[in-house]
Amino acid sequence: MAKQKPDIPPAELRIAEVGWNTLLDQWERQVLFLYKRAFYRYGLTYGLKGYMDHRVDENTRLYHYAEFVYDSLTFPPESEYDRIEGERRLNEYASRLKRLKEMCDFKMEIDDIALMQNSLRFPPAAEEIIQQAEARLGVRLPPAYREFVAISNGWLIEHEVSIAPVETVGPLVEVDPGYIKNWSQHEFIHEAFEIETSPIPLAQGENFMPSRNMDIPTASLASMLVIGRDETESAFLLLDPSTRDKRGEWRAISIFRYEYAMVVQDFARLMEILYRFNAKIDPN
Repeated sequence: MAKQKPDIPPAELRIAEVGWNTLLDQWERQVLFLYKRAFYRYGLTYGLKGYMDHRVDENTRLYHYAEFVYDSLTFPPESEYDRIEGERRLNEYASRLKRLKEMCDFKMEIDDIALMQNSLRFPPAAEEIIQQAEARLGVRLPPAYREFVAISNGWLIEHEVSIAPVETVGPLVEVDPGYIKNWSQHEFIHEAFEIETSPIPLAQGENFMPSRNMDIPTASLASMLVIGRDETESAFLLLDPSTRDKRGEWRAISIFRYEYAMVVQDFARLMEILYRFNAKIDPN
């Protein structure tokens, strides 16, 4: 079989030019390529991660370590055997993950969720669902975010914060009041990215916050809407309703603990940057 090379992310991909579906399709294709390549090369031990400890009793356990010590396969498959055997292993693993999810309530890793459902997407949100969220929040959500959730009501992002369904969106002060309480105790947001080495061209009004006061008042931060959250890391993706522009778009912010923040002009721009960070592929 001819070996196929994955697409390499372009230097820049603008949603205004290519549309949401093009960006999301390419993002999904490239990330799934990475996950499947690791899975084929390292066997099912790649994804065990301790799930084998989740079982109801000895008779209903889903994992026995010896079952999953496989030889490595090439990916993309370089032989018909690798293709067929790789698909069999992946289907078996996805089936067991689904059964495990039904049996136990536990947090599954992002890559395994993606392998299980063969997608980074969530089902689209109906207009009625979006309007219900807006009624609950007392505000009309920005156009780019509305357009996105109507296509995929959430998005899986490894090593960053995933986008949550619109039904879960709420003000930061309600989602994590402890974070707001502690905010005033942290005078500085420490530098996360060097602008000089950032692969992302920054538009006017965008910045990676340097090591100084971030100049976001506590009251403003408290009213920002949480569209994604990593509870274990105190990391958030936020939309700021106090910064509505002429298009009706809001500033988007990614905050990690009290250490750094990335501020961009709107949700679409945030997703363009997260795509660049998340979908990089080493073709080797």
